[in-house]
Amino acid sequence: ITTVADSTPTENETAVFTVTVSNHGPDPASGISVGDDLPFGLTYSSDSPSQGTYDSGSGVWTVGSLAAGNDATLNIQ
Repeated sequence: ITTVADSTPTENETAVFTVTVSNHGPDPASGISVGDDLPFGLTYSSDSPSQGTYDSGSGVWTVGSLAAGNDATLNIQ
């Protein structure tokens, strides 16, 4: 799921996109990677994943493993 705090930001305003990945189980998941590119015309500023790493060049968030019933989030500015 991807959400955005302000879907109509003005020029030079920071928009924060939140990507959430969930494991509804019943088993743990491993090797999780999620692709999420910024919309055209926006410039990457920073990221803050709850786990794993985000590569702003490729738009891939390498989450890793996620236990059943858990979520992980990634904020991209």
